[in-house]
Amino acid sequence: MGFIMRFFSVFLITLSLVQSVSKAEHLATPDDSKRASKRMELLTAPATLCNLEPEIQTALKLREELNHASVNDLEILSQEIKKSLSRLDENGKKLFFDELKTKLSVDKKIFSDIKGEMDKKVGFEKKGPFAFQFSFAKITGFKNSKMEEFSGILDDALILLKEDPQILSKKVTDLHPEHNQVTVLKALLLYSNIVAKNGKNLNVLAETCPDFKKLRLLYPAGAPKWLLDSTEPEYNDQLEKVALFCNKGGLNKGLWMPNHQYVYGGNMFMGEDSGEEISDFSKLETFKKAYCRGADCSSLIAYCTRSQRTSTKFMGIAARESLKQPLTDEEKKFYKEYNLDKYAADFTIFEAKSKDDLKLLKGGDIVLWPSKAHTVLFVEPDSENKERFLALELTRRDDKKEEGFMAKFQTLVDEKSATFVLRRKKIVE
Repeated sequence: MGFIMRFFSVFLITLSLVQSVSKAEHLATPDDSKRASKRMELLTAPATLCNLEPEIQTALKLREELNHASVNDLEILSQEIKKSLSRLDENGKKLFFDELKTKLSVDKKIFSDIKGEMDKKVGFEKKGPFAFQFSFAKITGFKNSKMEEFSGILDDALILLKEDPQILSKKVTDLHPEHNQVTVLKALLLYSNIVAKNGKNLNVLAETCPDFKKLRLLYPAGAPKWLLDSTEPEYNDQLEKVALFCNKGGLNKGLWMPNHQYVYGGNMFMGEDSGEEISDFSKLETFKKAYCRGADCSSLIAYCTRSQRTSTKFMGIAARESLKQPLTDEEKKFYKEYNLDKYAADFTIFEAKSKDDLKLLKGGDIVLWPSKAHTVLFVEPDSENKERFLALELTRRDDKKEEGFMAKFQTLVDEKSATFVLRRKKIVE
């Protein structure tokens, strides 16, 4: 893991980020992470698992599936590129690596140009789905609200290749990638396989790689109509030129993003082949069909609690209205337009105002911080700190230290956000 850790350390702006982290988002210490992991090992033991609440059982089962999927995706792509490279002599390999670096650089330029045009657009329909907008930021790099700069996936892939030119020949099990490292390595492997097959995008893998459909954590981010249907001549077919575009193999036309379990604004649950999103898990038949390709925190919560998927913003509006707290005119409009009364009716809701309220929580409860746009699944109180609790969550940090499905200790009450607790009412099948 040494070369990967050295590679990513150049991007970590540790001090300024740690100073900005609130109690509800505290950066876990190494000891915290080890304790959380150890506790998860105990909870997932068969004798313990059967006694846990259904919401936690569902979450832990999904966590196991996604961890396996992350490794399996890398293994599939790694084996495929090894086969291709084994057919090349030394000169052929040199040409391949030159073409790979060129493809990464050219695609970044295309992505940057498209993002520049997207930024001029107004409205959801023009800018595209949140997952699409966020995907572009991850690809090209971005500045956060504090004007701190973060590199994109394609630049990271180029640096990873420069740091370790032999990485494509190594066993995935020997690399031990974690968090954002998984996403970057997967992107590099996808690009490598496309270049090795003389393709321009994922269509070549969909048509020539038998195991392509087995890639699970490849998320359909879609695209706005003006890009997909070439309604603006200057962007005619631009998206099709980038490696992460696909419209073959039964996959929806658009951008398909490699991820390590987390996709901001994304609903991970969909039909396995169709890519059609599933957003209501209250019915058992629909729940069983749900197939995860990557998600955000609120999607995870909806799945684990067998409820309707909605954003953390709308969850907060529903919670405040149910507690007779004042809403703005815009929030009242959202409440009515999105039938949030029906969402709230599925839960018992209360506001946690002090650390003492931690004793009111039960395993499987939803903890929501609307102002932080984050929600987690409560597991149990921290045995060593009475202000904290163990939670299951999907998240990603800009500094790339965290990405994916994690067990973490969280502080219940945050001075920068109200804290709501939502407890799912019994589901009647």
